[in-house]
Amino acid sequence: MRLLDFIFGKKKDAKTSVPQSKPAAKQQPTASRPATTTSSAPKTAELSIAPFVFESNQHQRYENGNPVQGLQECPRIIKVEKNVNGCSGYQLKNDDGYIVRMINGDTGQPQMSAKPMRVIKSTVTEVILRGYMVSAQTPFGFQDFDMSDYGLTVSLEDGKVVKCVLHMYDRNADIEYQKILTKVFFPIIKQSFCKREINRS
Repeated sequence: MRLLDFIFGKKKDAKTSVPQSKPAAKQQPTASRPATTTSSAPKTAELSIAPFVFESNQHQRYENGNPVQGLQECPRIIKVEKNVNGCSGYQLKNDDGYIVRMINGDTGQPQMSAKPMRVIKSTVTEVILRGYMVSAQTPFGFQDFDMSDYGLTVSLEDGKVVKCVLHMYDRNADIEYQKILTKVFFPIIKQSFCKREINRS
């Protein structure tokens, strides 16, 4: 009996015994990574220019870097407007770039057709705009037209426009528009100082 109890007792113990699980492997420490958020990423400065109207009373044309035709003293109005709802004669996306206009100050008529442009460079003292590929209206319907032959450089002083240069890259020609004060004011000189200056001469 003891022999049978010994044999059957071993089998019972084998059935009821639960295998012990192996100890879990220790988790290797990993280098912590900084959480990436959209606010931590550097933002690219938007290339833009405030819309303006610049009234020029003198302009000079340059061809191949050389002045031609002499200094022209006549009013010209340069307008740079934000493209909000497109432009007549073009199929443009709203809020894409700017519309550059040139107006004859004597007649009030356009000096050239409106030119869609985008800002390609912007600093405190200078903003450069240039045309791009657009769909323009022609007698044969709307067709793709490369406006990159046109550009405009705007010179700034203390945030104010002081000069505009229209570029026609395909012709290697530029037209520089400025506003020159024609009236010169001299300070009032005291009579005693004038006499003294005259006596010294």
